[in-house]
Amino acid sequence: MAKPHQIAQIDFVKELTAARRHHAAGRVRQAETMFSQLLRQFGAIPGAVLDLAKAAEEMGEAEAALQLFQRAVGLDPQSAAAAGAYGTHLARRGQSGEAVALLKRATLLDAGNPQLHYNLGKALAGTGATAQAVAAYRQACRLDPAFVWAFINLGNALADLGLHDEAAKAYGQALDLDPSNAGCWNNYLLSSQYAEGATAANLFALCQDFEKQIGASLRKYIRPHANRRDPERPLRIGYVSPDFRRHPVGYFMSGVFSHHDKDAFRISAYSLSDQEDDLTLRLKQSVPYWVAAKRLDDKALAQRIRSDGIDILIDLAGHTADNRLTLFAQKPAPLQVTWCGYVGSTGLQAMDAIIADRFHIPPQEEAFYTERVVRLPDSWLCYAPPESAPLQSPPPSLARGHVTFGCFNNPAKISQGAIRLWQRILDGVSGSRLALRAAYFTSDERIGIYRQRFQDAGADTARIDFLPPLPQVELLAAYGDIDIALDPFPYSGGVTTLEALWMGVPVITKSGASFPGRHSTSFLCSAGLSELVAEDEDDYAQIALALAKDKKRLSELRAGLRGRLQASPLLDHRNFTRNLEGLLRGLWRDWCASPNSSR
Repeated sequence: MAKPHQIAQIDFVKELTAARRHHAAGRVRQAETMFSQLLRQFGAIPGAVLDLAKAAEEMGEAEAALQLFQRAVGLDPQSAAAAGAYGTHLARRGQSGEAVALLKRATLLDAGNPQLHYNLGKALAGTGATAQAVAAYRQACRLDPAFVWAFINLGNALADLGLHDEAAKAYGQALDLDPSNAGCWNNYLLSSQYAEGATAANLFALCQDFEKQIGASLRKYIRPHANRRDPERPLRIGYVSPDFRRHPVGYFMSGVFSHHDKDAFRISAYSLSDQEDDLTLRLKQSVPYWVAAKRLDDKALAQRIRSDGIDILIDLAGHTADNRLTLFAQKPAPLQVTWCGYVGSTGLQAMDAIIADRFHIPPQEEAFYTERVVRLPDSWLCYAPPESAPLQSPPPSLARGHVTFGCFNNPAKISQGAIRLWQRILDGVSGSRLALRAAYFTSDERIGIYRQRFQDAGADTARIDFLPPLPQVELLAAYGDIDIALDPFPYSGGVTTLEALWMGVPVITKSGASFPGRHSTSFLCSAGLSELVAEDEDDYAQIALALAKDKKRLSELRAGLRGRLQASPLLDHRNFTRNLEGLLRGLWRDWCASPNSSR
């Protein structure tokens, strides 16, 4: 015969399971009644309270869960499970600082538990203590060499620190364990673009592996398309992105959406994000058909795209966060194109074309793309400066007596090679300073990491300012403190370069060996500033030194840069959109002329 406490435990599990089922079925009142009864009966038993806390969290009862986790820890302060669960809950609520203390306690109480070390790593990363997060993830990996997500998050943390070669090893270990993990492939490919040795060839090799593991497995879902093969009829174009907001993609698309020929092209936007802001609202006003697609899975979204009759589906995310390349692998539209949000090949055979320009993909590199390379005649993108941008100001060196170089890019783009080169430039200009500003520089740990990298290159870090992020208008105004912008490599600036130029700050760049290394080259040449594009590192240093010492030229450049941009193809949205439409029409004509094409 079962003992009373055993019967109670059986009843507890049974009743808690039933409460969860009621809640999942929408019978909230029944679920809450059962939950309250369980709490009254078992509210003094530590293990039961912890189970109730987890159930409350699962059921979306955040405040009840918080109180129950607190009670569970209070009932058993030596419980690693209770401290760990409470800490993890706090981290999910965004209270990473409090979470870290609890999770550190949990790892001391149960040092051999890999999940606790992993959760500690996530909480540490949330506080900006990325190096400490790396140590926690490494411990989780040591304790459980099959812990896929520990290796993935280790890779993410290493990439966040700019250690892209080490990140590649972590991602590789994760993919050895789970080669079908599309999210890991995305992170691996994105991080690899920042690696010091990145080339179009080695990035393409990774893209081919992605196709073998992910794309090929989804080809079984490809079905014939019934779209009418009329080369000149109005076309239905669908844009897919998680970034229709204050984001580089949102800025770049604003001009295109507002200038599309509404008679020749019916435009649909499939938004993969719930985040909306003032730019989202402006974009919505320019797009006749707006679809909130975040909560649609690939199957449902593919059905929607087919039912909408989309002729050309355009990916604006590539391997960046919240992309839907797994949707594109199923080919819901007869023609699929990647552009704007990602800077390289997707690797998918189902992606028909990639839009570039003559700078980003030279003819000799077309073999390193699974997609057909099609080029816009001028720049790859068209810039829409914010209306709130402040006016330009004179070079600050005129008043301060010293030159200030600057870089407002994500520091993950700044390779050790770039650091060494910038140190040479600082040494070559007496009294000069370097200002680095980024969202990354929000913790002493992160600033310390980059300060040490500059010290390792021999730089006097007293001459370098590591500055926190600013709202956009204030960020643009901060260019008033910069004389000359230094472009990072191997991954160059994108919208950051355009913002600097708009504010009158000349940008010096060196063309890289891959698509992401040539953004600034494209923008500068399109603006008639090819003299700021260096052939190599020595040329880069010479351009920077000569410009820093020529105050007259620096002042003239600064005064005329905004006008140059306004007169260039970079701001001609109408002509840019006509060129884009012509390119899309050409792809459609080719598709219509090839009825037996498997693509």
